[in-house]
Amino acid sequence: MKRKHNAAGLTLIELMVATVLTAILVTSIAVAMHASLENYNVNQQVANGTHVARRVLNNISEKIRTAQAVDSVGGSSILRIVPPDSTGIDQSEYELIGTILYYRETVGSTTTAYILVGDSLDDVKVDTFNVTKESGLDSQGQPCTARVIIDLGLDIQGQPINMRASASPRKNQTY
Repeated sequence: MKRKHNAAGLTLIELMVATVLTAILVTSIAVAMHASLENYNVNQQVANGTHVARRVLNNISEKIRTAQAVDSVGGSSILRIVPPDSTGIDQSEYELIGTILYYRETVGSTTTAYILVGDSLDDVKVDTFNVTKESGLDSQGQPCTARVIIDLGLDIQGQPINMRASASPRKNQTY
């Protein structure tokens, strides 16, 4: 008499094929997740760098609008601003040195320097800081600074970001 053999389990080959297919599926999901997380981190750094640059440009624009005098020197990579007398600050200065944008504030004989953008701790480097002054005539026909244009170029993890701001000193405008 012959025995009927009903195997309820899996063969070794079927088990190995299932394991390989599962490993391929899990690996492809892990690669996709890793790429997604890397892309998220880069986008977050670009957003943070752009936010900082906008704050810097807004700050510079506000200082120019309220300034008594504005001057750009050093091949247009230095911006000097003489604020109104009421601030207690004698002079504000923005300067690009290497890949770092510095802000200096002079009160009396004391000058304090701050790093604004491009610190080595973050992955933001300043490529360009150009200041262009447009001259004009004030209400009495005297030469004055009519408008200041600031171009700020950043490199955030190899991605170039260029921003521009312009401002006019209010003391040179007639109302």
